[in-house]
Amino acid sequence: MMKKINVLLATVALALPLAAAPLTSATTLVANAATKTTAKKATAKKKTTTKAKTTTYTLKKATSIKKTAYHAKKAGAKYTITFAADQAKATVKTSKTKLSTKQTYTAAKKVELTTGKKGAKTVTYLHLKNSKGAYAGWAKASELTAGALK
Repeated sequence: MMKKINVLLATVALALPLAAAPLTSATTLVANAATKTTAKKATAKKKTTTKAKTTTYTLKKATSIKKTAYHAKKAGAKYTITFAADQAKATVKTSKTKLSTKQTYTAAKKVELTTGKKGAKTVTYLHLKNSKGAYAGWAKASELTAGALK
């Protein structure tokens, strides 16, 4: 009988701090959450950067093409395209960098994307690599001119 009481007291002594801990930490978490949200609001007002434009398209066609040289006549936008694994969807996000007018790019892949709306035009994007063979991004085919830079 004495052994059972000792085990019961030991269990209560060990469990008591665990039972009381959520009560004290919950008030701390609420206070921390309140200060973090007000801090986020204050910093959000200070930032004036523009977010990159993101658009979701339906994948119409994706093909490999013969390696072709392209160059840009004017500095246009480059894009990052993320493809869904289980759907024919692609998310196009404007990249921070632009196409260089002083560089020749090589394209070996192209994708045709559409918004999926009735009467929507198809937009063709080319997967670009720079002269060193490194990934340079995606660009709209309409913004590029075939042939090497002269």
